[in-house]
Amino acid sequence: MADSAPDRPIASANEPDILVRAGEFKLADFWRSVKTSLQKRQFYGLSFFSFPNMDAQEIALEVGVVREETGLRLIPNPKMRQATVRAVEALGYSLEADNSPRGHVTLRFAERPTDEDWKALEAAFLPPETNPIRL
Repeated sequence: MADSAPDRPIASANEPDILVRAGEFKLADFWRSVKTSLQKRQFYGLSFFSFPNMDAQEIALEVGVVREETGLRLIPNPKMRQATVRAVEALGYSLEADNSPRGHVTLRFAERPTDEDWKALEAAFLPPETNPIRL
């Protein structure tokens, strides 16, 4: 999908949007998240955060603000991972900015994902880094 497509859910004018995923995104984390999504939302999915024109550290700090605003337990992990929207979409996945809560982005799998889905996604993300809202 081209960046300028009008139906692109989280487009950015000049910079690629960054996705932040809490934790180290190990295989067990992937399956725990997919299972939780199925139980709570009735579909196989993964959750991320993204805010336009912010880098990963800024996104994590903004999630801290959202956490304070909502009282939700968001990105409480000492580590986090980042990828670009473009890298994830290049793998054939679509992302939906559902903003529930603000900044929340969902990857919805069309069917039950496999370990191969995790391998592809894991490779799209940079190595784990320190989460600044856990400092």
